[in-house]
Parts: sequence; structure tokens; C-alpha cells
Amino acid sequence: MTLLSIFFAFFSLFSRGVDQNDPEEIAGEILEQTAVFAHKRYPLNACGTIMMMPRGNVNEIGLCFQTKTLLTKNQLRFLLIQCGEELIRQINSNQPFQKFLNKRPFTMKEARIIIYNKDKNGDQPFDPLITNAEISGGVLTYLTQDPKKKSTYKNEFEESYEEALEIIQQNQIKNMPLNSLKK
Repeated sequence: MTLLSIFFAFFSLFSRGVDQNDPEEIAGEILEQTAVFAHKRYPLNACGTIMMMPRGNVNEIGLCFQTKTLLTKNQLRFLLIQCGEELIRQINSNQPFQKFLNKRPFTMKEARIIIYNKDKNGDQPFDPLITNAEISGGVLTYLTQDPKKKSTYKNEFEESYEEALEIIQQNQIKNMPLNSLKK
């Protein structure tokens, strides 16, 4: 018991809470919570953050993920929406963060999620499979990579957030196994 008390006393010397007046610290905490949410539920690893905060005013915030296995366009759409909605929920429920937002409430137009679609070896797929999927400005974008020119994209497909939601609802009605993405 004494050892445990010493551990907690030592830990408390070096740990501190998030500064509720620092938008970068609050944003970092929100992004971390969203990344943990996604990692626990889906085959995703967080690999980057996005923060557009000129002079502390939050315009856009987001996360980048890498898949642990190749996913289809429908699965990527589902994950973009799920992760984006969780990020929006985290942002809008964090009261100290509200004073830093340029727009309240935050919507999918201010959130950004990027998913790099990789196989189990970490390699990118080529066209016709989706290489990268993203939601930004309320628009979902899917890119395929040209196998002949590995540094360029071959195709780009776009759909609005509302169109994506409708497609997901239609797929769930058809009993598409989107829940199989959950761990």
C-alpha cells in the first residue's frame, strides 16, 4: 500500500490537466479521445492530426488514420462518417472549447477525417481499389492510385455528407455487414 501511495504521489508531480484556456491543448485532448474511440471499435490506427487555428480561432480540426486491412468504398464511407460524427460530438460537448470555435456548433463542414487504405502489409492498393478516403468541407472524396504512375491518382469520386448518409442507410436496409468492421 505504501508503494502504491508513493507511485501516485510521484505521478501527480509530473502529470497535469489540460489548460482550459489553451485551444491547442483542448484540441489535442479531443483528438486523442476520438482516436481512441476509433481504434477500439474499428480496424484503424491514428497517424496524424489536423488543426487549423489561426490566432487560436478554430476553423478546422481532424484526424488521419491508416487501416489495418484493405477496406471497400462502402466500409471506408461508413468509417469516415462514424469517426467524423464522433469528432463532432467530442468538439460540441467540450464546453471550454466552445469559446475558441469560429462556428458553433461545429459540423461536418469544419471536421476532417482522412483514411489511408492499406493492406495487412502496409501497402497501398491500386485502381480500382480505393487508396485514400477523406471527408472535408462536408464532402467525401475517394481516390484510386495509378499502378503505372505511383505518385499520381487515377480516379477521384465525390459525394456529399448527405448522400453518404443515404447510401449507408440503404446499405443497412440491405443488411450489408458494416458492423463487421467493429472489433
